Amino acid sequence: MKVLKLLFFVFFFAGLTALGAFIKFPLTPVPLTLQSFFALLAGAVLGAELGALSQIVYLALGLWGLPVFASGGGMGYVLQPTFGYLIGCVLATYVVGRLLEIQATTRILRSILSTIVFIMLILGSFLISNLLPGKEGLFLGQAVLGMLFILLVTLSLYFMGMDALKRLSEYTSMIDFTWALFSLLIGLGIIYLFGVTYFYFNSTLILTKSYSLGEVFEAGMLKLLPWDIIKIVTIAFLLKKINPIFKS
Repeated sequence: MKVLKLLFFVFFFAGLTALGAFIKFPLTPVPLTLQSFFALLAGAVLGAELGALSQIVYLALGLWGLPVFASGGGMGYVLQPTFGYLIGCVLATYVVGRLLEIQATTRILRSILSTIVFIMLILGSFLISNLLPGKEGLFLGQAVLGMLFILLVTLSLYFMGMDALKRLSEYTSMIDFTWALFSLLIGLGIIYLFGVTYFYFNSTLILTKSYSLGEVFEAGMLKLLPWDIIKIVTIAFLLKKINPIFKS
């Protein structure tokens, strides 16, 4: 009975990832979809093995011919410039699940590493502003900083408004939240690593239009980054609420 339940969750998240492929905004040449959202969520709630298995099932169904990818399906999809993102989702799901399985005995390490999340986001926002010239780079950099500021203000107000006797336990919850955010950010980085690399070599060797590394980096990561940060922050907030559903 438990095996059937776990298999149901695996296929459930494979289906959600397929659904996320059709919820897209037509950015070019890499569209913005919710595939990565459901892939990272699968790793966070199902764990490393089952989460990655859900993405392998999703990939297998698409390559088998079912039109579950953002632009169709079939074996020929491996030639699509965005196929690297799908490969990255498998590994990212596994890594996120493994990181979140780290036990509380390493809480000090978790608290130290989780603070790196906000430092990385701050530095990343300035990096974006410098890499992209003109208003576009400034807009993206300010967008990341703005979302980070809103997140910090929200957490600060919530934390300061708590009863004094509850602060220690709630601080533990905050560490758990930032550790989840750190884990999801690592997963997102893996997706970008595979996606951008695959897109670059695909455009160089297969596509008739060749993109420079800077153009690939801009289209395949920088334009998507503000929205992907929203995704991982949302997942980190949702985890405490939805984890009991899948862990029971």
